[in-house]
Amino acid sequence: MALEPQAIQEYCKMKNNSYWPCGFVIHPDAPCLGSCPDCIVFDPTDNPPFGLLEEKCPNVKSYVDCKYLKLHNDSIKLKKQHSYYWQVQGQLLLTGMNWTLPAGKGRYQVWMIPYEDDEFTRAFTGRVDAELDQEMHVEVRVEGVDSRQFALVMDTCWATPVNDPDYSLRWDLIISECPNPNDDTVELLQNGVSTSSRFSFRMFIFTANSTRLYLHCAVHLCLLSSNRCSMDCASGHQRREGRSLDFHDSASLSMGPLVLSEGNTDKWVPEQVKVSEASCLCGSLMLILVPLMSVLTHF
Repeated sequence: MALEPQAIQEYCKMKNNSYWPCGFVIHPDAPCLGSCPDCIVFDPTDNPPFGLLEEKCPNVKSYVDCKYLKLHNDSIKLKKQHSYYWQVQGQLLLTGMNWTLPAGKGRYQVWMIPYEDDEFTRAFTGRVDAELDQEMHVEVRVEGVDSRQFALVMDTCWATPVNDPDYSLRWDLIISECPNPNDDTVELLQNGVSTSSRFSFRMFIFTANSTRLYLHCAVHLCLLSSNRCSMDCASGHQRREGRSLDFHDSASLSMGPLVLSEGNTDKWVPEQVKVSEASCLCGSLMLILVPLMSVLTHF
């Protein structure tokens, strides 16, 4: 019960919906019948736009382990044989609404880890020092979800000279799930095929007086059953249609710093600098920065 208000806020934030608390509703023609839905939801993309939201906190890793949910036609549905299904049906009958959103809340972690080798077997320990133009290997991994059902997708990844993902001076590494076409040092090794996504790039700095890099990524979880989780970057079609079927949850995380080794500051590459307005990230999870890797937890 204590987590329900937070869960409703996070859900509506992720779906870009508005909601209002709902009190006890009495049927006008049957005053002996009443119901108390968690809240009323306004979704401008639905017709009609008003509906109900019923919140449950199952405390499981995935809907696969939830006894009252199932996957049907790429959508998560309530099982009709469970009492929650009939609870929702009763709420719809008593309120006159046409649809209900069964929101839930789980827990998982997303990590961003730098590796010394291209086989991703030796993670950096301690301070991450790198030579200019050294190939850097980065893995973004999610734990706590069912790997049979979900894949992690890197939407965008970028670098900044300071520990601020919204800093105006930035260099894009991954754009729309694909390598930045203006940076031929970026290689996308895997994305949207498993709970681990990987890429590599060559170490650079922004100015001779700034010898540190901070990496940031915006990611989302994708339902593998949708067959829309991996992007064909070679085709040039970098916009996916029907995201409502595959998009499950989103997050943003950071890692750093990556430090240029001493004696390399006279070789910095100004061509790598790009000034742009950082996009606004609406990650639904909290962000935690630590020296070597970042971990982001959804409660």
